[in-house]
Amino acid sequence: MGRLIQPDGTITHHTPNAGRDWSLAELQFLIDGYVERVPTSEPIEAYCNEDGRQRRLALNPVAAVLLQTRLVGPVLVLDTPERVP
Repeated sequence: MGRLIQPDGTITHHTPNAGRDWSLAELQFLIDGYVERVPTSEPIEAYCNEDGRQRRLALNPVAAVLLQTRLVGPVLVLDTPERVP
């Protein structure tokens, strides 16, 4: 399961269409653009919009605190057993 964290603090839960495997199209749809992996020290994976800063997306304070880095736009946080292309 993935948690999509919006800049306004809204969190929604999502599951991949193919069970445990996320498709690139699903990730791009959720974060509204090209996918960039967020480096984390936690046993989780996170993805954001690669062009978020250029597009001047809003700061995402909840994701920034969770992942300890400055992030903008929607951020998808995945549980570890899930697979990404």
